[in-house]
Amino acid sequence: MTFNKAIYWALLIAALCYLFIMQLAAIWPFTIDDMYIPLRYARHLAEGNGLLWNLNEPPVEGYSNFSFVLLGAAAIYLGLDPVITLKIAGVLGLLFATLGLYQLSRLLLPKSLALLPGIGMLLYKGEIIWAASGLETSCYQALIIYSLYFLLKGNGYQDYPLSRKEEALPNYFICFAVLMSAASLTRPEAPFLFILFSILILIDNPKPVRFFLSNYSLSVLIYLAVYLPYFYWRWHYFGRLLPNSVYCKGFDAQFTFKQDWMYLKLIWPFLLASLPGIFLSRDKLHLYFWMPSLLYLILLFQSDSVAAFYNRLFLPVLPLLFVLTVKGVHSLLQIYFQGGKSVYPSIFCSAFFALLFIPMNSLSGYRYFSQMPVAGEQLRDRLVYWLDKQAKPGSTVVLGDSGRVPFKSQLSFIDSYCLNNRKMTENKTDLMYQHFCVALFKDKPDIIILTSLNQQGKAIYAPADYCLKQTLTNNRLYEFRDKLTTPESAEVYQYEIYSLKH
Repeated sequence: MTFNKAIYWALLIAALCYLFIMQLAAIWPFTIDDMYIPLRYARHLAEGNGLLWNLNEPPVEGYSNFSFVLLGAAAIYLGLDPVITLKIAGVLGLLFATLGLYQLSRLLLPKSLALLPGIGMLLYKGEIIWAASGLETSCYQALIIYSLYFLLKGNGYQDYPLSRKEEALPNYFICFAVLMSAASLTRPEAPFLFILFSILILIDNPKPVRFFLSNYSLSVLIYLAVYLPYFYWRWHYFGRLLPNSVYCKGFDAQFTFKQDWMYLKLIWPFLLASLPGIFLSRDKLHLYFWMPSLLYLILLFQSDSVAAFYNRLFLPVLPLLFVLTVKGVHSLLQIYFQGGKSVYPSIFCSAFFALLFIPMNSLSGYRYFSQMPVAGEQLRDRLVYWLDKQAKPGSTVVLGDSGRVPFKSQLSFIDSYCLNNRKMTENKTDLMYQHFCVALFKDKPDIIILTSLNQQGKAIYAPADYCLKQTLTNNRLYEFRDKLTTPESAEVYQYEIYSLKH
């Protein structure tokens, strides 16, 4: 290794260590409230009560990360802190995603360029924030990256610049099937990725039928052997094809293309930079890297953006575009620089491109961001304390902010947002929240809690809470009990508590 190469690799490794260790240390206190939703199910499961939102009620699948529910249940059963356990899992997921992306990049790029997509991934602030959030995002991302790596290795692709092998390697396909099975237990959209990858690998072979029967069929059987029993069980247990959270947040006309537009605003420069690598390619390898993003754009075109900021739902496939971007830059520069002299210009151009277009954050920015939810967590803990002191055992509480509070409380909760409320999603229409509001007062729950954000003296309510607020103003069955708020600031988060008169 020459002196220049030694300096280059030392700088790359130093950059990776900084981006991974220092950024995660800065953001570590951040925890998203939605992570407590699967933990409520996990607590009930660990206590031997099954996968339930409320005890003694029909089951509802308000989570969309089954494997993390199991991990949380295991942590609770073993006496571990489930929050720390899930956050550590997220960090490990990011570590393996970074390692896997390097191995995947080697199939398209020389060794000196293969670390650049991983650095680009770690530069993106959404990647770091969601890795520490307590959700499954980075673990699922690692599963997808390694699944694709094993799929391509099984299909004969070798590290750049070696030519593709003519014979397939079925053992890699088995690894692919196992990892995709795990991914399908982690996110509900993973089976669609499995189908896409299976179609692509058949297209990528001159004799697809023979290839399928002789090399790929076993991996399909392994995947189905794992996923179908799980699918049948959850369909039988919950009675629906998809998680309730998907019906709640996945099909909402008012959010049509909103998530897609946010993602496209992020990736358009990378798509343009990828074009030389696509059009100059002599094989179909590029299809595996950009078509997953197209699939996600289709799947998420009506998805709600709540708890999905910084392109959380697209993060599993975003790093694949970073690989294709570096490939496109390198392919273009190879036209002008012969004999391996294109590497250093590719490094410079890729680094400049990443710094120009990837939204980043400073360490101080991450520290500030991590402290933003603290006041909200303290407010939720005050609400839990209020319920422990004021609510009778067995009371039913209506609350849209259903994360940390239901996890820490033993009461029954009606989710006014719809994630954990099957009745709201069974007949989902534009008037879903209004219908919920009317039906709720017939059921007469013990406590109704309205959540709002007070901006410059104006309270902003979620749709269901807005309707409930209007009705409670003139309702004689309920009385106002208390108001809990965050400390005075430009934006005040608050709970208004009403209880049924007795």
